[in-house]
Amino acid sequence: MEPNSLNTEIKKFDNNHQIKNKKTKNDNIPDTNIQLEANENNINNIPEIQPNKFISFITSKLGIAIIASSLVIIAVGIVLGITLSGSKDKDKNQEKLIHSTDEENLKENEGEKNTETENESNNNTEKENDGNTENTENENDNNKENEKENDTNKEETDNKIEKEKSNNIEEEKEKSNNIEEEKEKGNNIEEEKEKSNNTEEKKEKSIEEEKEKNNQNDEEREIENNIEEENDNDYIYKEKILSDTLYVKKVDNLPDDFILGMDLSSVIVEENSGVKYYNFNGEERDIFETLRYVGINYIRVRIWNDPYDSEGHGYGGGNNDMDTAIKIGKRVTKYKMKLLADFHYSDFYADPGQQFVPKAWRGLTLEQKVQKAKEFTIESLTSFKNEGIDVGMVALGNEINDYFCGERTWVNICKILQACTEATRQVLPDTLISVHFTDPNREDSMMYFARNLNENNLDYDVFSVSYYSVWAGGI
Repeated sequence: MEPNSLNTEIKKFDNNHQIKNKKTKNDNIPDTNIQLEANENNINNIPEIQPNKFISFITSKLGIAIIASSLVIIAVGIVLGITLSGSKDKDKNQEKLIHSTDEENLKENEGEKNTETENESNNNTEKENDGNTENTENENDNNKENEKENDTNKEETDNKIEKEKSNNIEEEKEKSNNIEEEKEKGNNIEEEKEKSNNTEEKKEKSIEEEKEKNNQNDEEREIENNIEEENDNDYIYKEKILSDTLYVKKVDNLPDDFILGMDLSSVIVEENSGVKYYNFNGEERDIFETLRYVGINYIRVRIWNDPYDSEGHGYGGGNNDMDTAIKIGKRVTKYKMKLLADFHYSDFYADPGQQFVPKAWRGLTLEQKVQKAKEFTIESLTSFKNEGIDVGMVALGNEINDYFCGERTWVNICKILQACTEATRQVLPDTLISVHFTDPNREDSMMYFARNLNENNLDYDVFSVSYYSVWAGGI
């Protein structure tokens, strides 16, 4: 047997012994059976002797016996040697094993203790973890409870806020309602004051109107009395008249709507120049009163757009702008007469020889002039209306035989006239509208003018004609 094989067996022995020692701690007696088994195994494992050098002996029985004996002796010696050596080694190994076992036991005990400590620590850790988990769960539960409580508190707070808002809104509404009520009361008070003031104003106005009516009645009575006095002394005037050709006898049974009128366009300028008017008895009277007395029921006044030059000097003829026309119109209405407003649509006299467009309308197109003429008519008639002036008739243009407002064709002339007609109907729908020509002795011309007005569908009421015998001659 080679040493290595023996060592291998010893290691096997040591290992088997060590395993058993783990099972039986503190047992120092070796197991004989295990040792014998180990020896037998070792013997069986001895390698065979090679027969190359002893072939001669093998052939003989003696040699066989000697060899067998020798082998037994050798075997016994080997066994004993092995046994002794194994015993020593076994003791050493056993000591080492015991020492190692003790160390291992100590280590194992320490390991077990450590394991127990670790287990205990782990258990404690687990308990701590369980405790922590439980604490965490409790904390979570507490947090959930706190969250619920916070949610509840928040909900309650929100509800309180909503209630406060609602209460504030209600308070604001109530305040607003109170304010509105106060305003309404204030308005009612103001309305009552206003009604009271209006009532007082109405009373005062009524008193003033009564006074004015009384004054007017007094004036009318005075006028009527003066007229009666004038009629009683009518013979005086006849004696003073130098020529019967200047006297016009009264025409009886004239219809109520018969127009008997005259032009007083220059009266304001004349009065401003110091002119005075007297009745037939030599008493100073308002000229309008005297005319009313003799049966005049219409007063005609020229109206020019701007009868002044750039330095403010009047062109003459009464300088009849709208301000002058209103002054005359008020006096006409005062004496129960009607005003005939004669619009020339020019800055000065318009007649068959001159129909100059107003300075402000120069250079305008036809459509622009149509618009300007309409606007001027509306503004002027509205002013008369606001002043309470009784406008009985409106003359659109003055002696427009040949042209009007700078236009010479009847189509264009009628476009401007129609705009003025529409303006009159708009402001004073009951006022008569007149279109004014001259020279009635020219019968063909009158028919020509009338035909052109009809062909262009002009809306008008009166076809007016001026007649000056000194220029026109006989009819």
